[in-house]
Parts: sequence; structure tokens; C-alpha cells
Amino acid sequence: MKLLIFGAGALGSLLGFHLSKSCEVHLVARGENLRALQEHGLKVVRPEGEVQIRLPAHGALPEEKFHLVLLTVKSYQTEEALPYLKGLLEEGIPILSLQNGLDNERKIAGFIEREGLPAGVLGGITSCGATMLSPGVVAEGGLGRTVVGIYHRDEQASAERVGKEFVRKMREASLEARWSEYIRKELWMKSIVNSAINPLTALLKVQNGYILSHPPLLSVVKDVVEEGCKAADAAGVQLKQIELEREVLRVLEETSSNRSSTLQDIERGRQTEVDSYLGEMIRVAEEEGEDLRVLKVLYQLVKALEAENSSLSL
Repeated sequence: MKLLIFGAGALGSLLGFHLSKSCEVHLVARGENLRALQEHGLKVVRPEGEVQIRLPAHGALPEEKFHLVLLTVKSYQTEEALPYLKGLLEEGIPILSLQNGLDNERKIAGFIEREGLPAGVLGGITSCGATMLSPGVVAEGGLGRTVVGIYHRDEQASAERVGKEFVRKMREASLEARWSEYIRKELWMKSIVNSAINPLTALLKVQNGYILSHPPLLSVVKDVVEEGCKAADAAGVQLKQIELEREVLRVLEETSSNRSSTLQDIERGRQTEVDSYLGEMIRVAEEEGEDLRVLKVLYQLVKALEAENSSLSL
């Protein structure tokens, strides 16, 4: 299986490293990261030691055929990235989003429909943890599970066939993966988990596991899950609060040493993806008359950190 990973940041690079065991993988990157990948290859810092490999790295779309495009850019870069992928989507090559947030697949499907493209859209979530240490160097965190499913069907149903084959290839690469018949539910669950963990870790500048040992923070987590379930209900997605609370605790335990992506963004002075998960949940709920006070406070606090970063960079 031949994969194009569009967005070779921390997650894209880590997935490329592992998937290269079962697939032919090409990376699309830019700037210093692209130069490092082309000149020195990809270095992955794993718990058992460092591994250096070379994968084809491109600054633009290579003129080659692929079976699947993995989109791993930041959620606020999705709309900017799609025109670059139009040539592949015109050929009917399915696209899989493994990004944070609730609005990426909707944006991709909207672009495909507006442009009259034949490609199908796969939605996905992953709890694999990665940190970009420097250009071309990624630290592996917890290798969690990945879930993939159909979000927008193509006429030939090729996206479903390719998506299921991708899940098999992930398993061949010793990554935990499964197929979901209801990916929208999975996307909401992941976004609620992110909302319960990422803002707190970013605000307190701590690893995920810190939350587990502080009961006041676990109380906030419970409030976030409760409001997240209300937002999901407003979107027509039925979730069980107690199951989600258990899921948050499981993720916290499995990724206790991870630094959340939101924390990493704040530390690097970058824009976060909070609009794509917290902001989208608040927007959906408000359309149905729900007032999510805890989520709003967390959202506003993270946006304040973003604004502080912006002012310091001026």
C-alpha cells in the first residue's frame, strides 16, 4: 500500500515511521523540517532507543500514484491544504483525516462536493503521542489506538475498501487499529477527551498524568465530559457520560508522560487547535440553546494564552 502523509509534523512523522514497516510511505513537509528530512532522514526517539530512517520527503506533491492520502496538518491549516491535494482527489484517491477536532472532515467533504471531485473521505482518531524535538527529530509518546471509518462515501465505495486495508496495514505495523461503522461518534468522543485533558495541561503546563493525582482537576474533567455530552446530543450523537469519564481516565493513564498537543503549541508560541474541538462543541451547543459554561471558560483561557504568545512575538 502506497501512502502520502501530508503534514510531516510530530504525528505525521511518527505514523510514517511505523507505517513504513508495512507500506511505502512518502512525506510532505516544509521549511527546516523538510530540509532535515531530506538531508539526514527521520530520527525517532523511542523508549528503547533512537532509530534513524530515510523516507521520501517532498516539499510539493510528487507526481506518483498513491492508494491513500493521510492528512495530518494542524486543524486550522485544513482549508489551506486542500487545494494542494486537488490533483490527487480528482483521481478519486481517498483522503483520511487523523487530525484533532470536529470540523476537519466536514471541511474536506465540503471542498470535495464544491469542486465535484470523486474522492471519498475517511474520518479517523488516534491517541498515538508524539513530540517534535527539532526539525527531523520526533519523540514517541504512548502508542494508543487508531479508529478509522467512512465520513463521506464516494460512488465506487473505494474509500471504504482502502480504509479497511489501511487498518490491516496498521496492524501489520504493530499499531492498534480498528474499523468503525459510526466514525462521527468516535470523533465526538475523541474531541470530548481532548477537551477534558488538553486545556488543563496547557494552562498548568504539566504532563497528562498530573491530572490523575489532583482530585480538583478530576472534578473539572467530570464537568467537561458532562457538558461535552450535552453538545454531542445537540449534534444528534448519543454518548454515555460514565463511559466517557472512564475513557478519559484510560487515556490519562496510557499517556501519563505525554505533553498534550495544545501544551506543545503554547510552549512553542503557536496557534492551538482549540477552535476545532472546544470552539466547535460550543458552537454546536449554542445553536441548540445550550450554554456550556465550563467549556467556555476553558476555551477563553486557552485563547488568552494564544493572545499572550502573539503579543510577545510582536
